[in-house]
Amino acid sequence: MKKIFTFSFLLIFSCGFSQDFVSVYFAQTYAKFNFKDQYGNDTVKLKSVAGSAYGVNYKRIYDKGFFVSGEFGYKNYSVASDFSNLNLGWSLDYLDLSVGGGYIYKKTKIQPYVGASLYDAYLYKAFQTIGSQSFDITANNVFKTNDIGINGFAGIIHSFSEIASLFFQVGYSKGLTNMETNPKQTTTNSALSFRFGMSFVIEKNKNKYNFMFKDQPSF
Repeated sequence: MKKIFTFSFLLIFSCGFSQDFVSVYFAQTYAKFNFKDQYGNDTVKLKSVAGSAYGVNYKRIYDKGFFVSGEFGYKNYSVASDFSNLNLGWSLDYLDLSVGGGYIYKKTKIQPYVGASLYDAYLYKAFQTIGSQSFDITANNVFKTNDIGINGFAGIIHSFSEIASLFFQVGYSKGLTNMETNPKQTTTNSALSFRFGMSFVIEKNKNKYNFMFKDQPSF
């Protein structure tokens, strides 16, 4: 996986004519944990609890609309369950690195885009709530600290100046690894996210401009 990320970042910084953007974002996440016991039974019903995410994104957009990107951020996955009238909850905090690409349609004022990426996330904090009490379970090794998965996303972006744009994005993430350290149990995650943010041109000058803004129709 490290070789994939290294190759991807080399690709981002080694291509020809393009425009570079850096974005900051905030997102609302709704995670789902799929749990199965050693017999393959789904014995615990978990519901999503709203979490948050934020981070920074680097994007290189080419003249034809294709782009490659790299991103670093924080995300929270939270779920809850009612078991014997006792409120149970889990909250997992991840640091997330992803690389990917996609396509943006630049010929309208509000520009749609789609894309996909691979992510590698590090679990640095995990809490379990039982009733009104909360416990840090990071040191108990209940969950693995590494989670690898894929992201798919679609959104719209509007450039309101030669240096800045606003965007809204809907994303879906799917973990590909078993979160459990107990080999007799399996838990995988997925999440729906709604992202808002701002994107800025890097090094604006006479040779580097926001061509997404310049190419917009005048009507």
